[in-house]
Amino acid sequence: MRGWAAIALVELASAAAFAGGWNVEAYTGAPVNLSTPLSIEQSGQPTLRITAQYETRPFELPRYYHVHIGYWSGKAEWAVELTHHKIFLTNLPAEVGAFAASHGYNLLTANRGWELPFDIWARVGLGIVISHPESTVRGQKFGENGGFYGLGFYLSGAVATAAIQKRVYLVSGFFIAATGMLSAAYAVLPIVDGHASTPNIAFHGLVGLGYRFGSR
Repeated sequence: MRGWAAIALVELASAAAFAGGWNVEAYTGAPVNLSTPLSIEQSGQPTLRITAQYETRPFELPRYYHVHIGYWSGKAEWAVELTHHKIFLTNLPAEVGAFAASHGYNLLTANRGWELPFDIWARVGLGIVISHPESTVRGQKFGENGGFYGLGFYLSGAVATAAIQKRVYLVSGFFIAATGMLSAAYAVLPIVDGHASTPNIAFHGLVGLGYRFGSR
């Protein structure tokens, strides 16, 4: 009997270790952008180079947000995340009337996460930047009807992220969470007769609600 009991305990422990399910999360928040180099190249014109300073304006339409869909198994998770990041250049050179990506310097990443003690999760991610550039350079306004299906969106670059999250479980599988995330991206945004090399490094403070399917 003791042998059978030991086998049952091992099987239960194995089942618990490999238990899994989906979780979905939605966040609001605000990022802080670091100053980064910006170069604007336009055919027949000298290259503009500045140290760019950006605002994000997270609570202006279209609002900043972050969503997460993941599948966890045991103490680890694979996930997809979308961060609707925005940038507005504030220290405009004289030749630039406007430079922004208000409909998104969007970060789409595949992530790997690990559950730590005290309902804390650590995550890293790699992915792409999908931008919606808006600019006026030397009096030439960039049209917003190009890119994917004429919607103004372009595959513009790559991004890496790292994040730490703290969850507080409520009822059933619902939880609230606070997340701090660092993103480091490099993107090339089109302008009229040229392009702008637009790296971005930002710290993101996120607060939101999630639901975890399956047993904890």
